[in-house]
Amino acid sequence: MLITLGLFLWSCDSIPSSPRSATPTEADFVSRALRGSAAVELHHKAKLLGDGQIMLTLRALCPTGFSVIEGPLTVMQGPLFQEIFGEGFFTTTCDGRWHLQRVRVFAPEGFQRGPARASASLMVEKAETGEFLQGDDNGALKIR
Repeated sequence: MLITLGLFLWSCDSIPSSPRSATPTEADFVSRALRGSAAVELHHKAKLLGDGQIMLTLRALCPTGFSVIEGPLTVMQGPLFQEIFGEGFFTTTCDGRWHLQRVRVFAPEGFQRGPARASASLMVEKAETGEFLQGDDNGALKIR
């Protein structure tokens, strides 16, 4: 009978905590886990501009050494097959930290106040290695 034992090593960088709390928060773990990946998070409210376009805020993250290839943002409003479709684009600094971006979304027909759906992607590449990462987010949006 052959018994194989595996040895697993767990490596953990120190996570800064406040002087009041020695316990790291869930947000600390999530932020640290995402540092090696691309991510985008949409805010779920958008501002209707005077010309019928909208301004939407999102935050984006990508690792140091990567460059943004593309950052499309799409918004759809209205019933299926009769939708108003709009598109905007964003970029960010790749330094392993979250950055807020304000994105103007253009739709030829113009948006209206009310519910909509939004989708964003962040695609980044490390030129030296050809490594490619992508982060996505989508969900309901309220245009005000």
